[in-house]
Amino acid sequence: MTAASLAFYIPDGKITAPAKPYGRHVANAGTYRALAQSGRWEHLHVLSNEPLVVPELAHELGLVDDAVGISTCPLMSTAGPVASGILLSGQALARK
Repeated sequence: MTAASLAFYIPDGKITAPAKPYGRHVANAGTYRALAQSGRWEHLHVLSNEPLVVPELAHELGLVDDAVGISTCPLMSTAGPVASGILLSGQALARK
């Protein structure tokens, strides 16, 4: 992997906020979309407790082409975060 990769953890496997979202759901979704669309990252590693489907995830992130590679893996997989050197967690983004 290249140095221009980012790993993040999405506990429930969805970027889109639930029907009755808390503020953190909206903020985290906006942060993930902004990072994915920023053009800075060549690859995104997405960890989750739930199975993820890459085309659905790309759509939720607002990615319209294959310019950003996406890989998904279970939470306990460390290869993506190690390659990235950065791991964002929705829980951490919600704290002050």
